[in-house]
Amino acid sequence: YSADEVADVREFVRDAAEDAPWYDVEGVVEELKPVLTRHIEREAIEAARVACDDNVPRAAAMLEISPSTIYRKMQSWGRDDVAS
Repeated sequence: YSADEVADVREFVRDAAEDAPWYDVEGVVEELKPVLTRHIEREAIEAARVACDDNVPRAAAMLEISPSTIYRKMQSWGRDDVAS
């Protein structure tokens, strides 16, 4: 998700809370947490890969995670991209 898409979601939730006080903002936030977490993880991993000239072991060391974690997440992103 792009930063604009995340901002759009935030604006939607804010507007809904103002327009309908009964709206379950906390429930929406809980539903969005996994999506936003995946987005942040992907952005961090991709930025580290770029900074390390696409060297996954170096990017993993920079992020203090296992290279296999990066490979596994990249593989899942490939499936997500195909499913989109």
